[in-house]
Amino acid sequence: MLVTVIGERISPRIPGALIGLVGAGIAAATFDLRGHGVALLGTLPATVPHVGVPSVDLHDVARLVPLVLTVALVCLLQTSVVLRAYPANPDAPADPSPDFMAIGLGSIAAGLIGSFAVDASPPRTAIAAASGARSQLTGIVAVAAIALLVVFGATLTADLPLAALGGVLIFIGSRLFRVADMRRIARTGGQERWLVVASMLLVVVLPIETGMLSAIALSLVHGISIVARPPSGEFVRVPGTTIWWPPDRTRDGERIPGVLVFSPAAPITFTNAQFIVAKLRALIAAAAQPVRIIILECSGVIDVDYTGAFFLGRELTRLRAGGMRIALARLSDDRARNAAFATGLAAAAGADALYDSVAEALAALEA
Repeated sequence: MLVTVIGERISPRIPGALIGLVGAGIAAATFDLRGHGVALLGTLPATVPHVGVPSVDLHDVARLVPLVLTVALVCLLQTSVVLRAYPANPDAPADPSPDFMAIGLGSIAAGLIGSFAVDASPPRTAIAAASGARSQLTGIVAVAAIALLVVFGATLTADLPLAALGGVLIFIGSRLFRVADMRRIARTGGQERWLVVASMLLVVVLPIETGMLSAIALSLVHGISIVARPPSGEFVRVPGTTIWWPPDRTRDGERIPGVLVFSPAAPITFTNAQFIVAKLRALIAAAAQPVRIIILECSGVIDVDYTGAFFLGRELTRLRAGGMRIALARLSDDRARNAAFATGLAAAAGADALYDSVAEALAALEA
């Protein structure tokens, strides 16, 4: 590892990892480290792969499904890490779909010859990037080099200490461990900082498969909790404009007596519909004057499912029966708009209840 670090400091083009491995192998052979209890890699098995469809029964499939899902998840995660750490175009977001397709086809081909699953390995990518690789030709050269090593140099790894390989992996892991990113999250990440700490502890303390799956589950629960408890609330008018915005501590907003502009601020789904309805009821109850007009500011609504539309639509129907006039404003997402009509949410708000802005909806309802 020290040789790798020094080589990188001098020049990224110096293959410090290769020099370190060769030096460790020479030292192991010269001083007979095998006899002193040092674990060695041994000779590579130089066999010709045979193409064939694996023969498995239903019992084998049942036992392999958890392992297969874990391996697939690891491959997807490692590929995502590589795309984020080494993007082809740093100025544009990477689309992982072609890479996922490639590793899927590669894994199918690997399964036909009894080999390991394929992924965009962070260690190999880090070594290639540190050596100055910039094109896909690097992968072709690497495959050719491995083939030559297996065919003509299988015995060269006989005296290679496993500890030397571990040192290379530690060096690579240190490059993937983004301390600077974690510091920025700690300063500005809010609740996300605790999610990072918890995920790191899960991966370190638990077995790698269990820890990784637990960290992913924790992240999913965090994301679902944000959707399930969205920052729904009242909007106020920016003085002197037709813009309606969440209340700002630095300036006062205007409220129109009897008018409530309410923003769900999230997709309306089965996870949050009752929460949104409860927030709406609380704002109506807390209004200084009886509410006669309710406008739902729907710029944050990107989807509406059946259950969400049922609960919110039932509440809107009840409010309309009590004499309130209701409108939906800024429901601009096509999928959400179509879903609002298909699920009956738009009908629950009333005929011609969709408007392009809060100001337009307010003018129409007041008229």
